[in-house]
Amino acid sequence: MRQVTSTADVVRAVREAVVEGTRLAVTSGRHCLEGFVSDPAVRALVDVSPMKHVYYDAKMRAVAVEAGATVGETFRALAETWEVVIPLGECPGIGMGGHVAGGAFGFLCRQLGLAADYLHAVEVVTVDDDGRANAHIATREPSDPHNDLWWAHTGGGGGNFGVVTRYWFRSPGASGHDPATPYRLCPPR
Repeated sequence: MRQVTSTADVVRAVREAVVEGTRLAVTSGRHCLEGFVSDPAVRALVDVSPMKHVYYDAKMRAVAVEAGATVGETFRALAETWEVVIPLGECPGIGMGGHVAGGAFGFLCRQLGLAADYLHAVEVVTVDDDGRANAHIATREPSDPHNDLWWAHTGGGGGNFGVVTRYWFRSPGASGHDPATPYRLCPPR
C-alpha cells in the first residue's frame, strides 16, 4: 500500500503501477461496496486518505475537497467554516474519493439532490494511450476539453475513469458571485 499526500504522489504511484504492469486500486475511506480494494488481483493499492484538505479555492471560485477527506470531515468543515451543507452520504467515515464519483447518495438527497449536482470540477489522474499517467482538471463548462471526464464523475462510479484527487463544489446555477467569498452551497437550517 502506498499512502499519498498530493496529486504528484498519485501520478508517481500510477506511473509505477503502469511500468510494473500491476493492477491498481484506490482507497479513500472505510469501505468499498464493489470489493475493488480486496480483489486478489490487485497488486498496487494507493491510499489517498491523507489528502484531507477542505478549502475555498478563489481561482476556481469553489470549495475544494481533497479525495481523502471523509464525509464527516467534509460536513464539519463546510458547516463550521462557511455554515453550508452539500448533500453527502449518511456514513461519516466514507472517503469522498469514490463517494462523489458514485453520485453521493444520502439522507439529504430528496431535498437537495446529489452531491454530484454541486460538482463544478474534478481533478483526476488518468493513463493515456501511451501509458503515461497525468493529472487533469475537468469542469462542468461545456467548452472544457475534459468535460466528458467531469461528466463521468457525476455518478458513473468511483475508480472507473482514473484516480480522483480533488473535487470542487459550487451552488447549482451560481453566477455573478463575489470571488472573495465562498459560494453558498445550501443555507443552514
